[in-house]
Order: sequence, then structure tokens, then C-alpha cells
Amino acid sequence: MPQVTLKEELVRLAERKGCHVEIVNYSETLMAFDGVGCLLRYRLPEQYRLQV
Repeated sequence: MPQVTLKEELVRLAERKGCHVEIVNYSETLMAFDGVGCLLRYRLPEQYRLQV
């Protein structure tokens, strides 16, 4: 059974759901989250928002 990284699995799941996936070469912000991020279509409740 082949090993699959978390990033590969996230891309696979996003594509299966019909989400647009964009590969970014380098981003300081994304690197703070192990190189993975997303944009949501709605605002999160205050308690879940990241304070940047």
C-alpha cells in the first residue's frame, strides 16, 4: 500500500468535492500552518477565528 502524505490527501479530498486547488510555491503565512491553507466561503464564528 503506497504512503500518502496529509497534503496529498487534502488535495485529493478537495478535488473530489469539486473545490479549486491552487499550489503556492512559498508563503510565510502558509508555512506557519505546515504549508496548508484554505479560503472559506463564509465567516467563522468569533471563537474560531485566528488572531493574526
